[in-house]
Amino acid sequence: MAGLAEVEQRAQEILEREQKAYEAANPKSRKAFQQASHVIDEALFMFGLNRGRFLSSGGRYCLSTAMGDAEVEKYLATVEEFLGELAR
Repeated sequence: MAGLAEVEQRAQEILEREQKAYEAANPKSRKAFQQASHVIDEALFMFGLNRGRFLSSGGRYCLSTAMGDAEVEKYLATVEEFLGELAR
């Protein structure tokens, strides 16, 4: 299992890739940015759902029970896969 430092590093890399994906849309206004963000959020939601993961709007992934390393790894893997597909 990955240690906390490894998970934090992967999470940071994912955030950086997500930022680049948003910047690639190059929104020129607040409204354009919100529309682009909504499209990406909805696509991530459907992508995760098709893989058995329920990620709420905006990519949040929380359970009412404790989450262990395995759940965090599944979430990170889903987001990484999504970003890989998005970057194609």
